[in-house]
Amino acid sequence: MSNPLVRPIIINPYARLFISLLLFIVLISSGLSLLHYQFVKTMKASTSDLANQLINKTENILVHSENTSLLISDLLGKPCTKKMIEKMQNVVAEGLYLRNTSVFRDGKIYCSSAPEVVGMPIRTADKFYTRHILLFTDRFVTKGVPLFALRIDRNNLGIVTIIDGRYVQNMLEIMNNRAGKLVSYLKVGDSWIEGSGEVHNTILPELNFVTSLQGRRMPVNIIVGVKGSSLWKQFWSEYWFVISSVALASLLCAIFIYQILSRPYKTKTVLRKALKRNEFMPWLQGVVDKNGKICGAEVLMRWQNRDNKIISPDIFIPAAEESGLIVPMTSSLLQPLQHFLLQNLEALPADFVLSINISKFHFQDMRLAEECRNFLNPFPEKAISLCLEITERELIEQTPLTDELLKQLHNMGVKIAIDDFGTGHASFNYLKAFKVDFLKIDRSYINTIGTPSVSASLVDIIINMAKKLEIDVVAEGVENKEQADYVIKHSVNKLQGFYYHKPVPLLKFGELLNNDL
Repeated sequence: MSNPLVRPIIINPYARLFISLLLFIVLISSGLSLLHYQFVKTMKASTSDLANQLINKTENILVHSENTSLLISDLLGKPCTKKMIEKMQNVVAEGLYLRNTSVFRDGKIYCSSAPEVVGMPIRTADKFYTRHILLFTDRFVTKGVPLFALRIDRNNLGIVTIIDGRYVQNMLEIMNNRAGKLVSYLKVGDSWIEGSGEVHNTILPELNFVTSLQGRRMPVNIIVGVKGSSLWKQFWSEYWFVISSVALASLLCAIFIYQILSRPYKTKTVLRKALKRNEFMPWLQGVVDKNGKICGAEVLMRWQNRDNKIISPDIFIPAAEESGLIVPMTSSLLQPLQHFLLQNLEALPADFVLSINISKFHFQDMRLAEECRNFLNPFPEKAISLCLEITERELIEQTPLTDELLKQLHNMGVKIAIDDFGTGHASFNYLKAFKVDFLKIDRSYINTIGTPSVSASLVDIIINMAKKLEIDVVAEGVENKEQADYVIKHSVNKLQGFYYHKPVPLLKFGELLNNDL
């Protein structure tokens, strides 16, 4: 028989494992989600910050170069002279980022700070992004170096300025190295460069956490992000210690929960839940007279759990007494008992005695008297007698409260019995003080009848003592004819035990009453 007081909170080990695993997944998922949120927030802030720095520096370079080139705008349309060339060369020399500057007419350069390009055609305006700027690679002087071309048109005349892109390239490379995990691109129209300086005319690589900023003073675009292939690597490198700590904490928490689920509920909690579900029910064991006729019954509590299994009282009664729940558990039996006896009132023999076991906790207030009064009220006078059994192993301390309680119980006709007599330390004074009506000889003494044991002779002593005190005796635990004959011979008129009746549910006991008529 399984003990519900020691069963785990969740019996199935696989269910416990599933719940623990689910908790582990929830905890680590929640932890990683928070970390990922922080990581995304940090990365977006980093890309935004870097993009703002790059767009500002790039625009400063380009705007400065454009403003410098405008210093020769007064030369437009004038003949290309040595003095004009020297002025243009001085402008380039003074400019921080200029490679050369030229003036053109009808699409051809007619004067330049680099005389070798004079006469060369320039690309048409539609080849320039927004007809103003062009990003391309130097294929002649410094091969592979990115260059910017700024074009300013005045009717069929114009200025074209070549800007050395290595300044922007170096800036991209330095900023990328400083940021470490970030990648940045500068885009002009369909062309773009990165830190390597190579000009591409393809689709930009896919990035995560992208920040894209358009220049406000120049038609350029800065794109900053994280390459997808390095995303989780960056996440791990940033938070490896926290991730490891979250995983360990989640695992320890899951193990702890598994252990908690493997433990039983607190005894008091289990009993309180069973009481709330009305799982405690009264069974009755018949008490017979010397002729074997039922003259009373002892109420024995049984626990029928949700699986309809009967739990042995040896398992739960000690726990109920220790927890103090024995009082409400006993009280819960009174209503079904009352209902049953009223239904079977005609089958009850005269002077039927119903015995109910109580504990020392019942003597802590006056509720016991009120419950007994409510129980007896519906019955006709002298239809039944109520007897409260107190085990000798749990003697009640005599106090003004117990005296008043016993007085009220005696006034309403409730009898008192000492159960398991011979196993405790009840004195003569105790028996007199509590005005005991019955002594129930413990089964351990009854079982020695017919043997040479010292305990067998104690049965005679107890019976003789009870006679002198004018206390009725009940022989408890009678299991065979020899024991029954012996106690009857010694004037014991009430017997209880398996030889006559076993404890049975109320309906079964009703059948016994009707068969005993």
